[in-house]
Amino acid sequence: MGAIEPTRPSLTVRVAVALAVAAALVTIPLAVVSLRGDEGGRIGEWLVGCFTPGFLVSGWWLVVRRPDLVIGRLYVAAGLTTAVAGLAGAYAAAALAQGWPGVGWSLWVFSWVWQPHSALISVAFVLFPDGVPWGRWSRRLIGLILGLCAVSMLVSAVRPGPIVTTPDHLDGVLPDVVNPLGLPGAGFLSTVALVLLATGFLGAVPIVITAVRWRRSQGVRRRQFRWVTWVQVAGLVVPFAVFGLPGEIGPVAAITETLAVQVLVVVAILQWRAYEVDVVIRRSVLAGALLVAGLGTYAAVVVVVAQAIGGFGPLASAAGAAVAIFAFGPLSTWIRGGVNRLFYGRRDDPYTVLATLGRQLAHAPDPAGALDEVVVAVTEQLRLPYAAILDDTGLPLAQAGAPGPSTGPGGHLDVGLEHHGEHVGVLRVGYRRGTDAMTPAETELVHSLAHPIGAATAAHRLVANLQTARERLVVAREDERRHLQRELHDGLGPQLTAATLKLAAARNHLGDQGDGPAGRLLDEVRAELRTAVGDVRRVVYALGEPSVTALGLGAALADRVDQLARPAGLDVDLQVGALPALSAATEEAVYRIAVEAVNNVVRHAGARWCRVSLTAGGTPSAIVLEVDDDGCGIHPGWRAGVGTRSMRERTEELGGTFSMGPTPTSTSTTASTTETAGPTGTRVQACIPVGTQP
Repeated sequence: MGAIEPTRPSLTVRVAVALAVAAALVTIPLAVVSLRGDEGGRIGEWLVGCFTPGFLVSGWWLVVRRPDLVIGRLYVAAGLTTAVAGLAGAYAAAALAQGWPGVGWSLWVFSWVWQPHSALISVAFVLFPDGVPWGRWSRRLIGLILGLCAVSMLVSAVRPGPIVTTPDHLDGVLPDVVNPLGLPGAGFLSTVALVLLATGFLGAVPIVITAVRWRRSQGVRRRQFRWVTWVQVAGLVVPFAVFGLPGEIGPVAAITETLAVQVLVVVAILQWRAYEVDVVIRRSVLAGALLVAGLGTYAAVVVVVAQAIGGFGPLASAAGAAVAIFAFGPLSTWIRGGVNRLFYGRRDDPYTVLATLGRQLAHAPDPAGALDEVVVAVTEQLRLPYAAILDDTGLPLAQAGAPGPSTGPGGHLDVGLEHHGEHVGVLRVGYRRGTDAMTPAETELVHSLAHPIGAATAAHRLVANLQTARERLVVAREDERRHLQRELHDGLGPQLTAATLKLAAARNHLGDQGDGPAGRLLDEVRAELRTAVGDVRRVVYALGEPSVTALGLGAALADRVDQLARPAGLDVDLQVGALPALSAATEEAVYRIAVEAVNNVVRHAGARWCRVSLTAGGTPSAIVLEVDDDGCGIHPGWRAGVGTRSMRERTEELGGTFSMGPTPTSTSTTASTTETAGPTGTRVQACIPVGTQP
């Protein structure tokens, strides 16, 4: 939404504003006169005129900046009606205090002129933010609101008996002052019922409408509706304040809330990019807490002093004011600190933030986990919506929170991470909603946090590089082993087999001379070649299981486990879940570890059943192999043999973790029964990273 140049308001708007200003200026001296009289304090209806400045300023601003919106003109009209009502109430109070005539007529004018501003506010909410009815139901709703208001005004104007000015004076502010235009036959009308109906309807329906439109809107429009929804919800407490608070506190609360509505609606329409409702809420909490603390201190001291001296009076008020003044400084400091911690975290205590970050780094299980805990600590300690650590290419290594509109381009702070003069990444923190920058102190604190975070990022990069190098080394070794395997299997093996066949053919050609020295020599050479073929076959299988490449890991594992378990009568439950793509080194390691673990069960455990489980681990970049049995378990004094050391070495050389211990109580499902294993069996567990794809 681009900026709109200010325009000159129409003559009607200028006349309405001029009349409202004139009425407000006359109201001021009349209110002063009424307060000086003995009876003037009985009528406070002139306070309605306090609504006028807010309506006129906000309405004028909208008319000048957004002449296409009818909302500005509605506010101007509301300002005119409250100005006239305030003038009427002020004159009634002054006339009562000074004995002037016209008290009844002025109260009569006030009784119906004060009502339109509530209806105009509700219509403005229905038309928010474009000033155009958004459907047939909205047009009907506007007509219903205005119709109810007109009926309520008419009933107030003609109802006989004492003049009911506002809902908080249902018996009339002056019971002996009757309506000069009351119709004798209209006594059946109940001003109270209609006023309450109009007030409840006008306050509740727009809230429902704006809340529904808030939930259905997107982007900018959604944030604008969030403004007005919260404003209206806050306004629900006003009727309770008007009816429940003593004296003029209720009307003052209503005036304050209406002024907030006026200002915030203008901000939502014109300056939604500069401000957010979250900022207003934070500052409102601070102001409210300070106000409650000051008034609470004053009230508490007044009550205590009044009890001590036997009654309320100037002394109690003076003592309460003095204590409140002297206590306000320390209280404000304490409250401000609490509100800042609530909304801004510990930005004012950088040493605590740094100490917390240091503890997170010290107790992190690994460099990758350290980065995850660091970004969480940054968001929690500073109450930020988003924090991330990016590598040199801009990819996130760790992040906490979700980047929102405020963390888009220009909505975040980037701080370079360095370690020993080398750039290792970027720390990105999102601005709080409703702000477009951080304070200088916060910026300095984030730069201070960048130093230990840079060291942790460098450690993470070193570990990642080491893991990559280790995986590449293992992959290169496996590639070389498979190359040798193919050469032996496809080259030397067939050649030796062919030589064996040729020797057999030569032996046959000797005929009767086959039993001589030449025949015996050929038999010896053929036997040695058969031994060599067997040795080559054993070397081929030692270099790698060909079926893993040919059949796949799951099928090859099932075939080999069945070959091991069937002769021993071992019941094996093989469970292979959905696995990510594995590197050749990882496939070979998993296969070898599983086969060795099952072989140990067959040879040493004396078990009846065995479960082999292969699943994706806690992250998609790792798989977990578990082999459980119900055998004799690990005996005291047991020492790891060649097979166990081989399984551990294969796991650790790929950056994984290996463990071997008692089997937890588990369930093994066989073909016919379900058995529960005790804690005496053995569990072999290996967690292996997926690895770099070849």
